[in-house]
Amino acid sequence: MDISKSKSAYGFSGWRKSSLFFLIGCTFLTGVLISVMFNRGIFSSWRRLFSKDPDPPLVLLVSYDGFRWDYLERSKNLVSFQWLLEHGVHATNGLVNSYITVTAPNHYGIVTGLYEESHGIVANKFFDPIMNKSFNYFVDTSSTDAAFFSGIPLWQLNDDAAGSNRRSGCMMWVGCDVPINGKHPTHYMTYNGSADWVARVQKLISWFTDEKDPINFGLLYIEEPDKIGHQVGPDSPKISQMVERLDVLTGYLLMRLNEEHLLDRMNFIFTSDHGMASVPKMNAIRLDSFLDNSSYKIFGNSPNLNMLPNPVPHLTVYKKNEIPEFYHYNNSDRVMPLVIESDLHWRLITSDEEESTDNSTIGQHGYSNLISDMHPYFIAYGPAFKKNFQVDTFQSIDIYELICYILNMKPAPNNGSFDRVKQLLIDEGKRRQLDTETRLIFKSPANCFVHLFSCDFFNGIFILGIFLTLCLILICFGFLDGYCKRVGGLCYVDKNSYAETIFFF
Repeated sequence: MDISKSKSAYGFSGWRKSSLFFLIGCTFLTGVLISVMFNRGIFSSWRRLFSKDPDPPLVLLVSYDGFRWDYLERSKNLVSFQWLLEHGVHATNGLVNSYITVTAPNHYGIVTGLYEESHGIVANKFFDPIMNKSFNYFVDTSSTDAAFFSGIPLWQLNDDAAGSNRRSGCMMWVGCDVPINGKHPTHYMTYNGSADWVARVQKLISWFTDEKDPINFGLLYIEEPDKIGHQVGPDSPKISQMVERLDVLTGYLLMRLNEEHLLDRMNFIFTSDHGMASVPKMNAIRLDSFLDNSSYKIFGNSPNLNMLPNPVPHLTVYKKNEIPEFYHYNNSDRVMPLVIESDLHWRLITSDEEESTDNSTIGQHGYSNLISDMHPYFIAYGPAFKKNFQVDTFQSIDIYELICYILNMKPAPNNGSFDRVKQLLIDEGKRRQLDTETRLIFKSPANCFVHLFSCDFFNGIFILGIFLTLCLILICFGFLDGYCKRVGGLCYVDKNSYAETIFFF
């Protein structure tokens, strides 16, 4: 048979090429389905893979409220915390926090690097005579007024930094739901004490893995062990039980980040706002026992009160201009003319509070930041930090400079010091080498293929999909070549030469 004249023969050059595109399209769609299965967007992964801007470093700042520096030493059944201590850095005597040692001022001080007189949140409750407004951290309507907040918090600095890949996610941290300087973090959630801890962690991790706006800086707040500490005091066995619960939560956080292939890239900082002191209930000083309650107004909480106008046992009274300079607490209109401070293990009560006659113990904070019971813990772990390294102490506000350095950001004016924390970090040369290796592993297609199960999983799947597509095309041509007769440089296939056509177009 003259194949050049056969009606049953078709020139390869005349075949419909749309079938080839159909094959490639099917393989590409398969890749899309795989990407959906692994919660990775094909286009976002492609952009990440070939973006000119390297992925920024990852940082997660975690605060367990009221976690005193020595709580870790009391619990013998800790797994996650112990692992972090052995593989990270640890302040053995905790951190020196800011005066007064309460929740809102110290949390906001950590993320601005400012003393309370500078960032404006001078107590959980205070009055601003210039604005003629009161602030109450426990009441949403006043605590979300941006006029009370000064400074540039870390999440804003990160979101505004150069590079399209920088975003922040703030889980219930003080100030994150406030439009400070007219801006919110990219992702945030207002404080809700009834929100499940695991749900908070899951939501935070979803921000890190978000397909459209993944974050590189996250903050997580948990209200324990502060709540239980107030109820039973810091020396109760219930404190160790709560710390063990937080140890389990920390383990869950590490596990989930490992599942998302983020653990090796994440720089963790675990810390708190303050410690806790034991106070016998009977050690109460009633203000109206030595002051006419019509002669003063109170702003603040025991054991530290701001007052408008004598010696009383277990009390220290400061005129505003006589407040010790090391407190950094008198340069604000929100600090009243008189500040009363009770001695350690004593508390102040007002006329609407009842005195106790039992000898049980509760917990209290707000005392001088020179007292070790007020100091919070500090642990850090990640590629930027040294391993199994200990330091004595530094200031809570130094965390601001530390995070700015890790995230390669220029700090806003602040009261912190990088010199006090630089010893926690690996040397600059090694850090640059690790940054380069990380970019190679997580951005280079070749390295992603080698590290298929340790990098962003879909990047590996995507590269594998391209490889399989090429293989299928080659197999196709190889199959057709078996039925091919070449005439004049063209390939002809006789339909009658095989019973069933698999790839005939």
